[in-house]
Amino acid sequence: YIVSNIGQVPNKNSVYALKNDGTGKLTPITGSPFLTGGTGVFNQNSVFSPGFQADQEVVVSSAGTLLFAVNGNSNTVTAFGINSDGSLTNLNTSASLGSDPVSLGLDEVSPAGPQMTVVNQAADPLQANQTPNITSFGVDLTTGILTPIANSTINYPLASLPAQALVSPSGKFVFVVQFMAGGLFTSYDVGAGGLLVANNSE
Repeated sequence: YIVSNIGQVPNKNSVYALKNDGTGKLTPITGSPFLTGGTGVFNQNSVFSPGFQADQEVVVSSAGTLLFAVNGNSNTVTAFGINSDGSLTNLNTSASLGSDPVSLGLDEVSPAGPQMTVVNQAADPLQANQTPNITSFGVDLTTGILTPIANSTINYPLASLPAQALVSPSGKFVFVVQFMAGGLFTSYDVGAGGLLVANNSE
């Protein structure tokens, strides 16, 4: 599953779905690409495109039943149901509570229950002077609905380009990397209420 990140035309962002025949050969799944209902980020100079400064724009639940994808220009996250043939059904879309979401950290075994940390990079050239942040949401693993966790937003320095929210296998930690403003790698504890508490940065 790959996000197209189409931003030149509104509401044409999509997820490409491909299947592997067992030998590494990929072919499109019927119906692909699947529209997210949102818009990606477009920069005429591809070197500076936020799409190249991000990881985990798409995440899939461990059960293989849900897929989540970012819509950078729309500031939203779209949830899809994954069907038995690998095709996708658009379930719902949630606000990312920041500008230009680029990475999703899905933590299904956190102390607070299933939750997701969204990295809002704030590097969309059509949304100037926004503050980067990470924000956490509770996740309904049946419906894909994201529910904001109160007071979970952590702001980052302007133009710091946070790019990934990586969840530890234990679900107890979230690690966030930023490209600029020192290029820090920050470790967070996941608290019982779902809030992230900083350990240290390197």
